[in-house]
Amino acid sequence: MKIRLIICLGVAILMPNLAGAELPFPNALLGHVEGLLDICIKANPQAAEAYLEGKKQLAKSGTEKEQAEARTSKEYLDGLDAVRAKFGKTPFSDETVTTCKALVDAQ
Repeated sequence: MKIRLIICLGVAILMPNLAGAELPFPNALLGHVEGLLDICIKANPQAAEAYLEGKKQLAKSGTEKEQAEARTSKEYLDGLDAVRAKFGKTPFSDETVTTCKALVDAQ
């Protein structure tokens, strides 16, 4: 429950601010958000378009070099692994589907 709240709040806060030149958030949060969006595309395919839009917004933040560096950082990979471990198990739990639906509502 705590991780869901953190991720949803992070996405709600960050989505409007992603057009800057630098990454406006820590690498770990980027890993959490991208990992959750990837899982949500599979867990809640009816809303896949909304999750893909979220990924597009993330791709607009920072330069390609900054994004590449962020995605190879330990913090990013740890964040990605944490989300996959919590939500990536199939069949997807009710908590995962609920989290994904909340993510769409937050956007």
